[in-house]
Amino acid sequence: MRRLAQFLSVTCCAALGSFLLLAEHPSHAMPTACGTKLVEQTPYLCPTEQVWELRRGRLGLSDSLTCCARAGVCDAPARRDATPSEPIIMRLAVHVMGGSDGTFPAGVDAAAVDAQIETLRHAFAPYAIGFEVTSLRFHADDAFMCLPAYSPFNRLWVRALNAMKLEYADDTESSLNLFVACQELGFAGTILGLATFPWDPEATTPRGGVWINAAFFGDGQLTAVHEIGHALGLWHTHRGVSETSGCDDPCAEGVHPATDRSADTTGDFCKDTPATPVNFRCEAPRGSDCAGVAWGHTDPANYMGYGPDSCLSHFSPEQALRMHCWSRDARAGQLRFLEPRVAAVQQRPASTAPVPPEVRARSRTVAVSAARVADVRRGVVRQGLASEGVVALTVVDAAGRPAAHVTLVAEWSGSTSSTLLAQTGRDGRVQLRSPGSSAPAPRWTLTLKSLLRPDGTRIATRAPLLRVVVEPQH
Repeated sequence: MRRLAQFLSVTCCAALGSFLLLAEHPSHAMPTACGTKLVEQTPYLCPTEQVWELRRGRLGLSDSLTCCARAGVCDAPARRDATPSEPIIMRLAVHVMGGSDGTFPAGVDAAAVDAQIETLRHAFAPYAIGFEVTSLRFHADDAFMCLPAYSPFNRLWVRALNAMKLEYADDTESSLNLFVACQELGFAGTILGLATFPWDPEATTPRGGVWINAAFFGDGQLTAVHEIGHALGLWHTHRGVSETSGCDDPCAEGVHPATDRSADTTGDFCKDTPATPVNFRCEAPRGSDCAGVAWGHTDPANYMGYGPDSCLSHFSPEQALRMHCWSRDARAGQLRFLEPRVAAVQQRPASTAPVPPEVRARSRTVAVSAARVADVRRGVVRQGLASEGVVALTVVDAAGRPAAHVTLVAEWSGSTSSTLLAQTGRDGRVQLRSPGSSAPAPRWTLTLKSLLRPDGTRIATRAPLLRVVVEPQH
């Protein structure tokens, strides 16, 4: 578990907000707080929400909006739930900051960038969101290789971050800019990353984008998944508990069932994410809500919580809808919409992620016009406190040879649901994973709807090509 910062505070318009405000407007006084919740001994910090609360003050919104006021149409549950979930591709412009001597922090090189992008694709693919890199640039600039240390008592790091963005941001209307730079370690620790919410007026300007601390960037690192979740419209899962002013805060959230519609307008605006205090462990938190109800089972494996990377595994269905809604509403220019005949999006090939031993083998072949699906295996694996359905298969051509770089369009339904994009590796293999489920006896149906050639043309039109039920085997 990452524990670089030992004395950070998670605040809503308090210490962090005040010094960030002074960073941009030194003559301003501290804004009126919309809520403060201190968390002692915080292992690390993602201040995306706190920066937004500051921005609201700068935009003159503090007096007219409460902490849980809607930021736009996608905060309306009906609009969120009506959002189409057709596949989308987010364009990324990646900037890696290095020194004039040719060195780059934490060994971040082109291979590390490729590995991080594959990690992003793997995490977002179950929710029909893909990524393509429109540009990758390595900048030799000593001034921005490492940001100054985080401190609640000076504004050096935020000045450097803004200056870096203004200097190097590129084509921000058409690509989400992703910056990678280290940060010096100070007495108050370090920040892992920072994103700009899509409803922020600066989201698609040079001052928007995402910054990831180089120490938490690369193969298998999930900080970028968390921060891009913010950039696509998601709050922390603990927003309604640990980022409010207390029980009377209009955004405060208590223990509730996943069907409680009131939870769509408090906390993180998703009723299917359980209320939770900030939680750094892969287990249910201790304690109770304002009504004295024990937290019980929460969802520490959610990407938008503060669990360790080894625990994180999924977004919720309503979080996925929020990302699709906010992306289309506020970042449409940064998207490429994947139509049936458009080139395929890549996902990590199954050959780099072996099928877990608990996935039981079952052979089945489905004939299509120029290829067939063979050697289908299915099973359920555990990821933290959640379970995921897994289907592994091989796509071969009419002669029985592995069909490489074929894109599968599939749908999961049942305990959790999503539209999935996945691409076969050179060996024709691919592994399809469902979104995680906390149900005690999860059950999914995977429906393979179509196969696309590398140029985006459809191999087969008969649907479904494959339908298989996945559930625990006893």
